[in-house]
Amino acid sequence: MGGPVASLVLQISASRRRVTTIYSLIAFGGLVTIFAAGYALDAVRTKLMFQFGGVLASAIIAGGLIVMAGCLVGTAIAIKNRAPASSSQTASFTPDLPYPKSYSQASLAAAAGALTAAVIVARSRAVRAFMARHPRP
Repeated sequence: MGGPVASLVLQISASRRRVTTIYSLIAFGGLVTIFAAGYALDAVRTKLMFQFGGVLASAIIAGGLIVMAGCLVGTAIAIKNRAPASSSQTASFTPDLPYPKSYSQASLAAAAGALTAAVIVARSRAVRAFMARHPRP
């Protein structure tokens, strides 16, 4: 009786080690991705800093991150408030939109960009001064 139990325990422990290794690698990959995103944001901020100055560059990055956070929170709220559907309902559901779905996504992206630009212009004296020196034709 001890042989099959020992074999089962050995298989379970090997499986647990394998699963632990897999999830540890996934977590480490997630951390590396977060660090890479931080370095990418720093690179973008440095490029913007040489073009517009340090404060405005930081404001642009912060505005973009705030818009992204708002989009993520809005998506989470929309998913939370949506009623769960059964698999048969999900498979047969096709929305009847009067326009292509890409139009609504593009308009939301444009609205987010416009909101970011409006916040930056409203909060930055340097941008307002630049716009005052270079009026539109």
